[in-house]
Amino acid sequence: MQANVALSILILLGLAHLTARADDAEKRFTIDDKAGEVTLAVKKKGALKAFAHDHDMVAKVYTGAIVWAPTKPASSKVQFEIDTNQIILVDAKMSDDDKADVQKRMRSADVLDVAKFPKLTFASVNVEAQAKDNQGRTPLTVIGNLTLHGVTRLCKLQVLLEESKGDLVVTGEHTIQQSFHGIEPYSTAFGAIAVEDDVSIKFKIVAHPEPQGAAK
Repeated sequence: MQANVALSILILLGLAHLTARADDAEKRFTIDDKAGEVTLAVKKKGALKAFAHDHDMVAKVYTGAIVWAPTKPASSKVQFEIDTNQIILVDAKMSDDDKADVQKRMRSADVLDVAKFPKLTFASVNVEAQAKDNQGRTPLTVIGNLTLHGVTRLCKLQVLLEESKGDLVVTGEHTIQQSFHGIEPYSTAFGAIAVEDDVSIKFKIVAHPEPQGAAK
């Protein structure tokens, strides 16, 4: 009798251990561009900036995957890419004709050169986690390679990761410099109307768990 009880306890402990290992294991998620949002903003500058517009844009098509290891964040990974041809101007104060002109210039060889560089990509090389905040989110420092306009730069992202109903929700903001990636910021009238070098990127990334056994 005692032997049977002891055996049952060992079995339960073993199952609990296996369950814990499964819960702690790396989990792979697929990014859903219909559930999140990625916006980009460029500010105007120059003596005649009052006659120009800031440019607000939305990335309509992006893909990627996240590997999340809760107990070993350094083993986590993220891979992300934006279709540069689907970065859409959404300036509310601009006419449709002006939007079309700016959109054409933005996609041209002078700026994004979408024909030659159709993707903006990010691939992590290191992930560090801090203690969860009072809302249950995990602050992460994600270091990785950002490639834009054919130029790759190492950058550091500060993000918040939340686990919500089985999904991952990652939010953050980062600033990149156009000139660092071989893009000359737009300027006309000898600089009287121009845009700043900085581009602010805000994002809310939602990723769904992949089925177990899915190809990696």
